[in-house]
Amino acid sequence: MNDTHSKITGSPALMLRKADWLFILASWMIVQLIILYFFGINDKEESIKYYSLALSWANGVWRSDLYNIFYSGYTFIHFLLLSIGLRHNSMYAVQLLASGISLIYFTLMLCLLLKNRLAVILSAFLFSTCFIIQQWVAVLFTDSIFCSLCIIATYYLISETHRFGHKWVIV
Repeated sequence: MNDTHSKITGSPALMLRKADWLFILASWMIVQLIILYFFGINDKEESIKYYSLALSWANGVWRSDLYNIFYSGYTFIHFLLLSIGLRHNSMYAVQLLASGISLIYFTLMLCLLLKNRLAVILSAFLFSTCFIIQQWVAVLFTDSIFCSLCIIATYYLISETHRFGHKWVIV
């Protein structure tokens, strides 16, 4: 068992090889490229609400109804992107990054929970290529970010690390 990995996860966990990680991440990237090529970025429908709300914030208008408060975290990301001069579609890059990070944490969770390397690789591959889940990355709705953050938070909840920084991620 690798001591470095034990320090990161806080408990002994199954280790994957570099080739395993490359296979999982490459599978995810290929699926993302296929989805982007065939379906493009969906910046219509619901995503227009969040972008419009971020524009309102940029103009100094804050609406404090329950809906806007509930989605303020996602809207704030749009607001930050607008503030640095990026277009609405740049939210795709944020969602893609969050999805990639959540895939890593999902795989780390599998390493904590499963004792079979092949089962971990297969499970991570299935998650990384699941169209129903992965299609939401290119849809600028809240679903992709919410799913990614839930996976990351779940990893920290089930790992045995009790450092303050790890608890802060969950909040």
